[in-house]
This record gives sequence, structure tokens and C-alpha cells, in this order.
Amino acid sequence: MSAPVTAVRAVLSLVVGVAVSMTVLELFDGRDERADVAGWADPRPAEPGDRVLEAVAGLADDRVHVTVDGRSMLDEEGEAAVAAAIAERDLPVHVVVWRFSRDAGYDHTIQAAEQIVAELDEPAHVVLWEGTEGGHGETTEGWTFTTSTGDGGWVEDEPEFLGDAEKRLLEWIEQVPDDPLESRD
Repeated sequence: MSAPVTAVRAVLSLVVGVAVSMTVLELFDGRDERADVAGWADPRPAEPGDRVLEAVAGLADDRVHVTVDGRSMLDEEGEAAVAAAIAERDLPVHVVVWRFSRDAGYDHTIQAAEQIVAELDEPAHVVLWEGTEGGHGETTEGWTFTTSTGDGGWVEDEPEFLGDAEKRLLEWIEQVPDDPLESRD
């Protein structure tokens, strides 16, 4: 191989390596730049404290809890609409909206949802909304979320996390069966 061809390959390899490294660092730095641009994420770090216990306390009033950093995803009017939809059908569903954080005391969204549902005093299904394309639905241990709507249809155990939180949560709540929890006993 000639020296110019080898040099060009070396430079291209270096450029590709740097681009891949930057992409990997971007994925693991705890922020979603796309969400920031879209106005979905609050760029401030998560507030110190026990987010899980604060969420459980916040769910006591209306089964919906939105943190300060989650307010850009679900405003007060949206929170009230979601709470009203849950209350109207007396569903054992709880919704927590907060911004994803790797510094909040758990390794994964699933662990946070498990901790929240374990602290509730009743069998429940918790939806943890952390922004577009992120979140998790978790049901109390010993119970299962019924995905059958009874009319031959079915519903996922969590909403689609793309787009507007209020809209997606309300669409999902409308589809949830009247008795969505079944004991495994």
C-alpha cells in the first residue's frame, strides 16, 4: 500500500474513533440533549433528598406527583387532568413525573418504580414518567396488571412515552380496564 493511502486511512480511523467516543460519552453523561432542545428536560440537577419517599407522600392526595424538575413535562393543569381521569374511574393507578437522574439513589428507572410501589399502602400500578422515551410501569408484588380490556382488546402496562405527557397519560388511562389488578394468589 502506498504511504498516502495509509495516511488517509489512519486519519479516517482517527476521525471515526473520536466521533464514536464522543457519542458514547454523550450517551452516558446523564443528559438527553434532544430532550433539552425540545423543552422536555430541566437542565438543573435533581434535587437532593429521597425522591422516592417524596413521591409516595405526593401520591397520597390525588395519585399524581410531579417534581419541580418534572413540571416542564406536566404542568399543574395537566396534573389535575390526569388526577381527575384516575379519580373518575377510581383506578388503582398512580403517576409520578420527574426528570431522569443517575444521581438519585438507584441504578435504573425500574428500581425507582419498584421502591415507590413497595411503599404504597394498597395494591397499585405505578407509572413513572421520566421524559420522552423513558419511564416504567410497575405493579405491587403479588399482583399483576391486566392487559385485556375485556372486549377482545388489550392495553400495555404503561403509556407510550413519546410526546406530550398529559396527552399520552390520558390516552393510556382511558384504555386501562376498570379492574386492572389481579392477585396472583
